[in-house]
Amino acid sequence: MITTPPRTDAWPAVTAYFSTGHLVGVAIDALLGPQVLLEGIPLVGRVPSRLTADLTAYTDAHDIFLQRTYLDDLASEELGLFGGSQRAHDVLLTRPVLVGSFWADRIGDYTETHLPPAEWRDRR
Repeated sequence: MITTPPRTDAWPAVTAYFSTGHLVGVAIDALLGPQVLLEGIPLVGRVPSRLTADLTAYTDAHDIFLQRTYLDDLASEELGLFGGSQRAHDVLLTRPVLVGSFWADRIGDYTETHLPPAEWRDRR
């Protein structure tokens, strides 16, 4: 069973996802959230193409599989990362979701993922 905090008109800076009372993932808002780094690579609030270039170079150098979802977002089971995007006025910015190992399985597959459907929808 997945539980999330109730939504308000304003998105929270960090959305925490719990399953059976344990934290299993966090989503970081592109505009409000704190910056999160992956070995020096900023993941939050970036133009998606720039994050794609940085993550591609990183995953190539570390022999980590990086996939694109049907929405053209990035995902990596090994990193437990879903690189979603969020509309910020008239641009898209990155809104990463970081998950534990159980949720990382098939993180980039919309039909098989444990990610809540809200993470696959446009954020306004």
